[in-house]
Amino acid sequence: MKNLFLLFLIFCPFIISAQTFPVSFNKNIEIIKEGQKLALAGGFNAPQFSTIKADNDDLEDLFIFDRTTNQILIFLQKTNTQGQQEWVFAPEYTQLFPKLKNWVLLRDYNNDGQKDIFTSTTFGIIVYQNTKNETGNLTFKIAKDLLFSTGITGNPLNLGIDVTDIPAILDLDNDGDMDILNFRPAIGTTIEWHKNLSQDNYSISDSLVFEKETIKWGDFEECVCESYIFGANGCRVEKTEHAGSSLLVLNLDNNSSLDLLVGDISCDYITALYNENTGENENTEATLRNPTSRFPSQKPIDIPTFSAVFYEDVTFDGNPDLIAAPNLYSNDGNLVDYQNSAWLYENKGTKENPDFEFVQNNFLQEQLFDIGENARPAFIDADNDGDLDMILGERGHLFSSTSYKARLQFLENIGSNQNPKFQYRNDDYLNFATSSTVSFQFLKPIISDFNGDGKEDLLFTAFDLNTNQAGVFWLENKGNVQTNNEASFSLNDLKEISLTGVNVGINDEILLTELNDDNKIDLLLLQNRGTIKSFLQQNDGSFILENSNFGNQNFTRGSFALYQTDENGQISSDLLLSDPENGLFFIQDFKNQAANFDLIPITLSTQNLPTDFPSNLLNTQNSVLYFGNTVFPVAFDSQILIGTVGGGLQWLSPLGEIISGINDNSNEDLFLKIYPNPANNILTIQTEERGNLILYDAKGQILIEKNIQPNQNELNISRFANGLYIVVFSTENGQVYKKVIVSK
Repeated sequence: MKNLFLLFLIFCPFIISAQTFPVSFNKNIEIIKEGQKLALAGGFNAPQFSTIKADNDDLEDLFIFDRTTNQILIFLQKTNTQGQQEWVFAPEYTQLFPKLKNWVLLRDYNNDGQKDIFTSTTFGIIVYQNTKNETGNLTFKIAKDLLFSTGITGNPLNLGIDVTDIPAILDLDNDGDMDILNFRPAIGTTIEWHKNLSQDNYSISDSLVFEKETIKWGDFEECVCESYIFGANGCRVEKTEHAGSSLLVLNLDNNSSLDLLVGDISCDYITALYNENTGENENTEATLRNPTSRFPSQKPIDIPTFSAVFYEDVTFDGNPDLIAAPNLYSNDGNLVDYQNSAWLYENKGTKENPDFEFVQNNFLQEQLFDIGENARPAFIDADNDGDLDMILGERGHLFSSTSYKARLQFLENIGSNQNPKFQYRNDDYLNFATSSTVSFQFLKPIISDFNGDGKEDLLFTAFDLNTNQAGVFWLENKGNVQTNNEASFSLNDLKEISLTGVNVGINDEILLTELNDDNKIDLLLLQNRGTIKSFLQQNDGSFILENSNFGNQNFTRGSFALYQTDENGQISSDLLLSDPENGLFFIQDFKNQAANFDLIPITLSTQNLPTDFPSNLLNTQNSVLYFGNTVFPVAFDSQILIGTVGGGLQWLSPLGEIISGINDNSNEDLFLKIYPNPANNILTIQTEERGNLILYDAKGQILIEKNIQPNQNELNISRFANGLYIVVFSTENGQVYKKVIVSK
């Protein structure tokens, strides 16, 4: 089955249909690089690590939150065939978590054995209680929508945390409830201790009532990067430079008192401060001294600009390990290598007396397909062997401290379009990175037969470092189709496309499609913080603005791509839409409903789930797929490939791909014509041979099953609700399926 998918990403208010479009995560797609099969997990840039019992085996699984994308990744702790523990990517479990932002720490605040969520919200901290003990599966409910703390005035005020910071949440006074340490909001320099009064007031741990005990915990003041003042003295105002910090409290020297690791914005290193108070109230009245600015000493953490550290057992030996990562929203200054942004130090000692040994700077990333930042997939049959190969654009790659340029990467499809398998072939396809004449960032490829010669050309938007301007560029495919040559592109043929009446911005996106039936490719421009503008191609190849608000929508930001094929002899224009707040949506024939989109949520199907996944928890709200702030979708046949800001990919298969057995004997040569589509009461089925026909609903349930004869048959669908359905036609020669929309 083939379709046309138009995909783009937007921020805007939506009216959402009650129908759903179910898909599953396709974990069978292989990408091979240097002999290793890499997982499609979406990648990450600035990961924050915690552990939680996600499934029901009572083992601590790995929770990763990426600050740059607000994306959650779950890795289950499993035993492999060699009897060893390993981390296994389980994307379905992200659906069980609420949407989170800025920072996340999982801590068991009510001592029920299940870790709860502490995370950022407007003006402070929101807490979600893990209700697994009540429901039997991983579920959450809001415990406190905003934490308050009573200060010196006696009035409770919101417990504020700068959104750039990561606080420390632990039982500091050892009374059984969770306290909070954080640098003073906006001011910084000193650390506040917010004492949890739950045990003091109620003899339980679950009340989340706080009192600000001090604004100078640790008896020190941080002035600038790696510069500290101790005791009663304070920093000179002109010496103060504080705009973000991360905290980790732990025992570093086996003396029973707690020490501190600090990461700061503008600092490449982590600083350790050691608690010299080993007497009464050693932690609540800590005396932090002896700052060691390059920690650990044997191989110091060295992450440009701003880092954070986390203390979790990720090596399965029972001892918490140290993981360091960037604590950034974006790669400011282009100084961070996001392919190697998770520094693992294995703890060879104990929790109380750790001995950190550096293992790698790409923990988990070496097992994932991760190109760094902004993976932008597109498909072209580059080697002319009949299947679609993958090319990937990116934001850029850090070649040196002074060189950050974007490349195209090439992955050959060594399988087929029905069962794709990709071999990583080239990390600088067409030599974008090594060229002495061109220099780009934010390289976003688009494939289209732009000049109508029957060959797919390569177009892209990018930021041109030579001109300091973004633009739309075109490389003509000069391969010879008649002699079965491969696609042929040369940077010497690079042309820039001029759009009359508008300047293309760095975050703008283009889409190529025919808009006015004149057999020329036209162009849609989705402007960041603006509208979609349509441009019609003229006879001289120029583009003239036709409509400055195509679709009558305003967008905050977006990306889109086009995939076009022939469906039953007609070109259809379907829409896959990704919104950072609301998830993924499907729109049928968007050109005919541009003024009022009927948005069908793309949801996690109850088919093909892990055996221990609580499918009963999925509903329309929490099953809508969410991949973080920004994703870059593209269609591959009837499937969906998602590129992420985290530099990775995730592959989705729609309902027709996941109904059990539907693809086991697929035969695209079978003739099956269905009309009208969309339909309301009667669906006409046309075939060339007798066979069995089944109509499935969006949940995979059989609604109609009947034997049909060749030629024309009719199905009465008047009793079925609006939504997506699948028709499967089977004969002794195989089977074929089509999507049908019921719309009344």
